[in-house]
Parts: sequence; structure tokens; C-alpha cells
Amino acid sequence: MKMYNIGMVGLNPGNGHPYSFSAVFNGFNQDALDEFCEFSLIRKYLRDFHDGRDFIPEARVSHIWTENPDVSRKIAAVSRIPHIASSLDELVESVDAILFARDDVWNHWEMSKKIFASGKPLFMDKLLSPDRSELAHFAECAHNYPLMTSSSFRWSALVDAAAQLLSSAELATVYGAAPCIWERYAPHLLEPLFHLIGNQVVSVQNAGAENADTVILTFANGVQAVLQVFEHLS
Repeated sequence: MKMYNIGMVGLNPGNGHPYSFSAVFNGFNQDALDEFCEFSLIRKYLRDFHDGRDFIPEARVSHIWTENPDVSRKIAAVSRIPHIASSLDELVESVDAILFARDDVWNHWEMSKKIFASGKPLFMDKLLSPDRSELAHFAECAHNYPLMTSSSFRWSALVDAAAQLLSSAELATVYGAAPCIWERYAPHLLEPLFHLIGNQVVSVQNAGAENADTVILTFANGVQAVLQVFEHLS
């Protein structure tokens, strides 16, 4: 069985995905997790769901690169990553595929150019970009290119179960809420919603404020969704 080597690209403030995404492949070191991982939710999540498990045995995160070597060393220690790359170029050259686990979406396009040039499969943390011109660049590069971006909730077993139980005709209103800001966390609401209802949106209204969005989506079948993303949701 071929072992696929994956390169992990991280990390930006408020996003600990390089720890958890890498642990899905490699497992994790409990002592290093307690010492180095500053994200309490990730510490709990890994203990509850990934302790002693390797969910994807035919692949491993073999290399990591972040803009801060000290951060790279911490993530490598926690998630058992054997190699720390000194540059993005080195990481891309050394692996079979790349996990881009940063959600500072304003930097995605600029940082991904070198990866596209390599032709190697790329998973990029949601969303690709909030800028239409950059999305056009992504669309051009992604033609016949192995690129994926997604919210994990799109693949949730609970969402699949809801899709089997519900038809859009039975729905009148859907409500969803998430923390953080719209550009970073709205995909966690939108992707499962589109899976359940479809994406035939006929109108969008934002009745909220900066970093406190209340967005009303009206679908072609009459269903309305009220989605709130508040930076300081409690």
C-alpha cells in the first residue's frame, strides 16, 4: 500500500486546524498537546475523538510549514509530524499533496499560487476568497485541477440524516448561528444548508452590523434562512 505524504500549511491567529487536521492522520502526543496547544477546544476534541487512533492509515502529514518556526515545532511535536519545512517551496516540493489549513481568507490567493504551479492536489480551508476577482483566478486555476474546499459540516452524518428525513417542502424557516466573522465561519452554516435545500437563492439581505451579521436568504421554493455570525457570540 502506497503511503501518501501530505504537507500542512498553517497557522493564522484564532485557527488551530493544523493541530487537529494533522492528528486525524498522525495521531497526537498527549504530553505535547497539554504543553503546546493553546486551543482548549482542540485539546478536548482530540482527547474525546482521536485518542490512540489513526483514521487515515494510508496517508500521513509528513511536513509542516508555518511563518513562525517555533509554531511549526509545537505543531510537529503535538501531531507527530517528522519534518519541518523552512519554506513553502520546500514543503510543496517534498510532498504528494497539500493541506492548506489557514482561514485568513484574504491571503489565500497570494499564498496558493506556488501550490497551483506544482500541480499537486490541494485542500484549502474554507472559504477560498471573499473577493470576486480572486475567485475568478481560483476558478481559472482550478479547471481540471485537484482542488477542494469545504466546511466539515457538509460531510456530517447528522446533516446526511436530516437530508433523508426532510424535504424542502416541509420547511418554512431555517435558523443558524455561528461564532467568529462571516468571511471565516459562514461556510459552516451555508454548506449544510445548501445540502438540505439546494442553492437556488433568489435574494440576500444583511440586517446586521459589522462583525455581527444577520443574513436572510430567500430560496426559490419559498424557504427562508436566517443566519447569524457574531464575532462575540456567547
